[in-house]
Amino acid sequence: MTPNQRFRQGDTVELLAVRKDKTTGEFYSRLSDIQGTFPDALRFKVNGVTVFFLEDEYEQLYEPKRIAHYPDDIIDIIVAGPVYASTTAPHGPMGFCIITAILVVGCQFPVL
Repeated sequence: MTPNQRFRQGDTVELLAVRKDKTTGEFYSRLSDIQGTFPDALRFKVNGVTVFFLEDEYEQLYEPKRIAHYPDDIIDIIVAGPVYASTTAPHGPMGFCIITAILVVGCQFPVL
């Protein structure tokens, strides 16, 4: 049987073939391969624990991004959820910025 990994999003479970690293011989799954079946996939969990993307020997993320192989587990797919909260940052005499999530979307400063 082709080496594979089970992925779950909601009630849907799919088996996807895994790749083998040419240097280490370790199996892994590419983010782009997973997104071919689950387009909204962004992050992953195994048994409730967030799985990090793999890094090379210099602690740089592989490109394309990849995750480790968990042959005996189902990997849960985490998708981006809607962001509802907006806030106005505290301001002083120089003005204020409106911040949504972590992105600055607009600033106002007094005219001198």
